[in-house]
Amino acid sequence: MESSELEVSIPDQVLFRDLDGESVLLHLGSGQYFGLDEVGTLIWQLLVEGCSLDEIEERIVAEYDASAEEVENDVLRIVEELTRNGLVEIKRTERETSPMDP
Repeated sequence: MESSELEVSIPDQVLFRDLDGESVLLHLGSGQYFGLDEVGTLIWQLLVEGCSLDEIEERIVAEYDASAEEVENDVLRIVEELTRNGLVEIKRTERETSPMDP
């Protein structure tokens, strides 16, 4: 059996600067700046570390007083916005699962 998973990568043209808990992203190709708040910065840092969206959501739920559903919506919204602005690239990967996997 195969299951699809999203893989998020950061283009080489994107620069990140941390500004005391908040951050600024710059896309060198377009010259466009993009600001992230504290939670957005955490999401970015976890993406850089290679965490899956599920892992990011779990980490944020553990650190902040928010429901899993709220966090999932926020993470997807931020990742979609980053994607629209060319700051991350998303591709769907296929992985093998055993019949015992959910």
